[in-house]
Amino acid sequence: MELFTIDTKTFKNIFLQCSVPMWLIVVASFIIVNNGYISLPNFDPQHKYSWPILLGMVVLAVIYAYARKRQLNVVYEQETFELEMKKYENVYRLTMGWYLFSCVVSIALYLFTTRTMFLIFALYDVVVSLQYYPGKSLFKRELRNDEIILQ
Repeated sequence: MELFTIDTKTFKNIFLQCSVPMWLIVVASFIIVNNGYISLPNFDPQHKYSWPILLGMVVLAVIYAYARKRQLNVVYEQETFELEMKKYENVYRLTMGWYLFSCVVSIALYLFTTRTMFLIFALYDVVVSLQYYPGKSLFKRELRNDEIILQ
């Protein structure tokens, strides 16, 4: 039985660099909209712009899911654990970056339309991204390896 060690410092930095801005923009946008600081009287994107952008995000999410699955397959094909971890770090960056991007788009739509639905989408991105906190269960699940030790 061979044990594999993972230095989680890099992954925790990536996680925090994406999670903290997501929380901040969600809270800030909620405060801005709830206190009435945003007013766009001549701008009505509710039917004209928000649904096409939302549909575009759904299409991008499907493309992203396919690309992520392909990248994880490349990770599994690596010869050594060190190479596997370097490839997985890129996949992890892409994953956290996707959640940040999706949250920013949802918040932008929330600010322009003041529709609570978009705030809920942003909160969903924040909550779902929490499952990618770099812990032992994440690495076991993502790397398909039960002999992992965290540093």
